Amino acid sequence: MFPQKYNFLLINSDRLTTPYDIHNTLQDIIQIADRKYTPTGSVGCPKCQSLFKEVDEARSCEDASIHQHWCTCKSHDYINSNNTVVKSIALFIIKQINNIIKLFPEGGACTTYSLENVHSAGISKSYLNKKNQTVNYFLVIIKTKPIAMFEATVEAHLELDPEADDNNFKLLGDITRVNRYADNSHCIENGVLKNIVTVMILLVW
Repeated sequence: MFPQKYNFLLINSDRLTTPYDIHNTLQDIIQIADRKYTPTGSVGCPKCQSLFKEVDEARSCEDASIHQHWCTCKSHDYINSNNTVVKSIALFIIKQINNIIKLFPEGGACTTYSLENVHSAGISKSYLNKKNQTVNYFLVIIKTKPIAMFEATVEAHLELDPEADDNNFKLLGDITRVNRYADNSHCIENGVLKNIVTVMILLVW
């Protein structure tokens, strides 16, 4: 009954798609049953579309409103965790985590973090950012004191001066905790903060 729509679904099964596209597709199905229904675009992804239309083969994560941190289209190459740029990025991530903690009233009950080591680091191929600068993005996993593991994607220059300030870095997406926080934040109710912190009192046990 709808051969063209079916063919586009087959084509799109091998294209970059998102839940926003599925939402638009469901609206198209509603419109088939109810001609008076008017589909509405997605606020979260203005460029997303119904999967009954062909998705561009060259669609990027940016087109699909996918943060670079979660983008699987670009691969990473291993880079030595002792690289000076990587170490600077690790310290930048620590600073961002501690700044997040300070944003919340409950943050006063939480310890601040310091860097123990860089667990692993990956680097993308060079690309031009929105400022037309040649940069790389780094996927870095760090271990902190108190013990926690965090992952973040940061945009930076590979030839960065180790003494450069934080303006040379750009956090792409969220900082993700990749180990269990267990009871380390049991008295914190805020969901954002709970995922990050270690409560001070636990440090003296």
